[in-house]
Amino acid sequence: MKKNIVILTAGVGNGHKTAAFGIKKNLNDVQNINSIEVIDITEVYLVGKIVKFIFDNSSFWLLEKIYTITNKPKFSWFDKIFINICFYNVNKKLKNMSNLEIYVTFPMLQLLDICFEKNVKTIIQATDFYTPHFSWAWNSENVSEIRVLDAHAKKYLLQNIESLNTIENKNKIIISEFPLTINKKNITNRADRAGRENRENKTILCFFHNVLLGNEEEIIQKIQNVKEYKNYKIIILAGKNYAKIQKFVCVQNKSNCEILHWVDTSKMTTYCNNAEIVAGKCGGAFIAEVVKLQKKLIITGIFSVQEEGNFEYINKYYSDLLVDI
Repeated sequence: MKKNIVILTAGVGNGHKTAAFGIKKNLNDVQNINSIEVIDITEVYLVGKIVKFIFDNSSFWLLEKIYTITNKPKFSWFDKIFINICFYNVNKKLKNMSNLEIYVTFPMLQLLDICFEKNVKTIIQATDFYTPHFSWAWNSENVSEIRVLDAHAKKYLLQNIESLNTIENKNKIIISEFPLTINKKNITNRADRAGRENRENKTILCFFHNVLLGNEEEIIQKIQNVKEYKNYKIIILAGKNYAKIQKFVCVQNKSNCEILHWVDTSKMTTYCNNAEIVAGKCGGAFIAEVVKLQKKLIITGIFSVQEEGNFEYINKYYSDLLVDI
């Protein structure tokens, strides 16, 4: 009997959704699958839309506090009841599906009742290196697999979550790459990059379209103050922050800057691949893409504990990619 695959995610931060579509891409060629559906709770359900609104309109300080509060090694019954009341319709939809297999790329969603049913295979996908959010393992007794991005992350979970330290649960933790949608054809080879380095139209691509850390104007100034980058074009992916970024860029009359609003996801890799250097905060998906594309990287900031782990990862294994401004 063919399987029905559902990938549960939330469009708050790029990592969760990027991982969801990466998983879908990897499953497209797998045999014995009837359907693959990605459900983004921030697009389909009212409570999810409220979560998305809070994320999009909250200060960096508040988002950091929310992360800290939810970074727990165990869930309470209140957590579980609250999630299932809020997303009752998700449970209802999934319970009506036969031969179901669930992938989860957003921490709280593995607390749904459907993920506690023994006959439903549930796979958790971490989206950060080194120190994945504790709640990835909230439902460790019931999930079939916990996919983490590196050996350090597995060690971190085993050291900090007592319930995982059984032979059965240790075997559930699988080390695998971040599930990106990037194809080999998207990656410029070294010879092409070397040829492009001799051209004048070099670019630095800045990812400022999501959470702003408050130092974006300073980052642009620092880049422009580096003699080596005087003739580089700076392309800023501003997204929802377009008006804010346009304001300080226009005030300073930065003629070598181009600000883009929302860019289609399918074109994002093209922009990144064509840039000589990319700049952004230490998100898991962002770091994974930089490593895959072998781009020089300017770290613009670190958001909370899990991104500190991402920085440790790239600093240890790919320090040659880091650019200091």
